Amino acid sequence: MNKLYLLVITSVLLVSCSSGKESRINEKTDGVKEITIKIHDYNKNEQHYLLNIMTNGKQQKDVAQFPENRLIITNERKEAKVKFHLNTNYTINVSKTNAKTIKEFYSNKKSEQALEIVSKKIDFKPDLQDKELSININ
Repeated sequence: MNKLYLLVITSVLLVSCSSGKESRINEKTDGVKEITIKIHDYNKNEQHYLLNIMTNGKQQKDVAQFPENRLIITNERKEAKVKFHLNTNYTINVSKTNAKTIKEFYSNKKSEQALEIVSKKIDFKPDLQDKELSININ
């Protein structure tokens, strides 16, 4: 009986000590979510697009999201699945490319010129409800 009483008291102490004010990440507002980017160019030909996704990052209490710059190439359906930090401002530059993969893009010196020719530039701040981002090129 004494062991049970001691176990209950110890559990209560541990729970009460750990429930103080802490900086926690709210998954609904500060988590990461995968969003599908779809490019609509009204062109029936197969075309891949280079997505240059940039953010300056942000700081939320004691947690920092570092600035980042990612290059992604869309698939044959002109789509790409990308993980975004919620409630963070992003800039997305869309450029046409002949490369089908990032490896192919970097192996061709002329591909780097695609970074300079931007077909579309958008600002995007993902939230929990976002499932896809449609970008019209025309």
